[in-house]
Amino acid sequence: TFLLILIYISTCVLLAKYTPMLMHKTHSLTYIYTAYSKEPSTPGLHKFTAMGLLDGRIIDYFDNDHPLKVPKQKWMEEQEDKDYWKKGSDTLKKMMDWFNINIGILMDRMRQNQSDLHTLQWLHGCEAKKEAGGMVFTRGLDMYNYDGKSFLEFDDAHGVWSTANTAAEPTKRKWDGVPDYTKGYLENECCQWMEKFLQKEQEELQKSSLPDPEVFLFTTSSSVNDRVNLNCLATGFYPTDVDLQMTRDGQLLTQLNGLRSSKVRPNHDNTYQRRDTVEILTSDTSEFRCETEVRFLKCFYLIFFRSHSASASTAMIIGVVGGCVLLFLLVVALLLIWLHKKNKLSK
Repeated sequence: TFLLILIYISTCVLLAKYTPMLMHKTHSLTYIYTAYSKEPSTPGLHKFTAMGLLDGRIIDYFDNDHPLKVPKQKWMEEQEDKDYWKKGSDTLKKMMDWFNINIGILMDRMRQNQSDLHTLQWLHGCEAKKEAGGMVFTRGLDMYNYDGKSFLEFDDAHGVWSTANTAAEPTKRKWDGVPDYTKGYLENECCQWMEKFLQKEQEELQKSSLPDPEVFLFTTSSSVNDRVNLNCLATGFYPTDVDLQMTRDGQLLTQLNGLRSSKVRPNHDNTYQRRDTVEILTSDTSEFRCETEVRFLKCFYLIFFRSHSASASTAMIIGVVGGCVLLFLLVVALLLIWLHKKNKLSK
């Protein structure tokens, strides 16, 4: 038994070491700036706001009423020095002035009434996959919207700006002369910052006391009498990176087999869940497995289900195999007992 435990622990360590190299999760780092031509009357809106988002989660924020760039994640607050936030605040104050000037230029160019409310937005950032050698760039994002409509967009593949708005043509001609800076930022600097932020987030998560994720495989009733819905539920994980797979007798189930997915959804405690469902016959005696890999965990969670005629129609939790932490503690306990006995015998 002790040998089996050691083998399992070794497997978990190998998974921890090599599964990140096999994962091809796409990450994103984006910045969104929104400016109004005048102070909006709607409560909660500001004349200028800026925010950074890592995989869709806000990591920093700035607005004209409180012109300081501030962290919105604990790991950002603790791991970036004060100089970072000061420089960021100074840059965003200049950006705010730039937006105020240019939204006025656009209104004049379009002969718009100065008393009306207009909006200029800028989104820029990058998407990349984390592989063994670091972040691998997949797509750059750099686009401007005016009054909610596309105004200017950078074509990263060809290094030019594109627009369908005639009012943007002068800006396009000017910016097409210096595309290398935009392309260089999207493909290099942006990915470098993304990798740095992901590493900081991972370090914080490894120190956090979030509960271990849980995985359940259970059935619920179907609208068809001789069928049930087989559900694979993973819940309590953070962040949103999860790989959920259901198999029937070793064959992966997909949408072609009728598999439906809820996608990743938030829980009330800032963790996430995902449920995959497939409809099966109550008489199906195949072996169904649910395999879940959550980023930052050291093992796969694996559970299985075998249907037994009509008994499968009851909604029952089959079990959870959550692996490494408990076994690691067990090994540590056995090691301490062995060391204690060894010291006792040596006296």
